[in-house]
Amino acid sequence: MAIINDELNKLRKLMGVHEKGLPHLLWKNKEDLKDEQKQQLEVILKEHPCLGIADEIKEEIRQIYQGCRTFKGAERKLEKWIRIGGILDQSSASMIRKHLSGICNYFENHTTNGLIEGMNTKIKLIKRISYGFTNFEHLRLRLFACFNS
Repeated sequence: MAIINDELNKLRKLMGVHEKGLPHLLWKNKEDLKDEQKQQLEVILKEHPCLGIADEIKEEIRQIYQGCRTFKGAERKLEKWIRIGGILDQSSASMIRKHLSGICNYFENHTTNGLIEGMNTKIKLIKRISYGFTNFEHLRLRLFACFNS
């Protein structure tokens, strides 16, 4: 989602749309916006139809993640999105095309590798802090101490 939001922001800058607070309005989920924010966003998107189309493309991929429950259904909708999403920018469409099977696997059991990525980040931090330990056993004990707390 981050790459799509970045592309939406690049498009906004290219179009010269610099209204105060607009990036945050574009990045937020529509259902999380307050009524006044929704109205402000509607006005801006009506003034800039290209930006409105790009915002709809972004919302469509959010709906795919929220609505699909099967691998095949997600694959079909994501392939359709790739054809349409290329309008926004080719990098997001090509990234999704490249990782399509991995992305679709999420819809089988709705799990991610976020926990493992977090643990890897913590291990890297501990390795940086532990620079100069004389042997691996000290590092191993430090890792056990950090992950058992």
